[in-house]
Amino acid sequence: DDDDDDDGPFFSGELFARLVRFTLPTMAIWLSGPILSMVDTAVVGRASTLELAAMTPGGVYVDYPSYLLSSALAVATTTLVAQERMKRRRAGDDDDASTTVSDAVALAALLGLVVAVVLAIAAAPAVAKFAGPRSAAVVPAALTYATIRCLGVPFALVASVAQASFLACKSPAQPLLAVGASGVVNLIADVVLVCGLGWGIGGAAAATVASQAVVAAALVYLLLKQGRVSQGGVGGVRESS
Repeated sequence: DDDDDDDGPFFSGELFARLVRFTLPTMAIWLSGPILSMVDTAVVGRASTLELAAMTPGGVYVDYPSYLLSSALAVATTTLVAQERMKRRRAGDDDDASTTVSDAVALAALLGLVVAVVLAIAAAPAVAKFAGPRSAAVVPAALTYATIRCLGVPFALVASVAQASFLACKSPAQPLLAVGASGVVNLIADVVLVCGLGWGIGGAAAATVASQAVVAAALVYLLLKQGRVSQGGVGGVRESS
């Protein structure tokens, strides 16, 4: 009977509320990518069906390797930051994994630059292979889209690592706000560049890169501000209350 009294309730309303507060923003963060792609598709589709068809091979060529790398970096960052924070707390250190976060962001930026260069160099033959001989008409537009999108790869990897750093510290609000701001930038830039200036698929690609740059810059700024980083580092994040 004493053991039964010591056991906590099977369902905790406070724990459930905490899970909801963490899960819903996290879901919104990961759903933002497909939503932004739908916006690009809708805007480009109104301008040209040929360019709409070209978005698939051009986008797949850049998005697949970027997604694989960003996912791997995000998982590794989340695990390492959480482990380092636990060790530092046990040791009574107030520094919240600033070294791990700084190294992860630097690695993401460097790896992103390398991958962007490699993708840009190999874009012409690779995009033609993706499109296939029966879809040769879409290759020029797809190549334009892929080449411009390569510029956003470093931003995408940095943003992924920064998001993972916040999530490891149970702070989903900051990346959610940054992603929301990037969505607004993407929508406005799509309308202005594609519909207003008539840049077509190139404008859609530039809008996506701009939104990726915004979310990466916003998250790194928040890391610097909230982590109170010293010179030469990117700093950690502090757990939200």
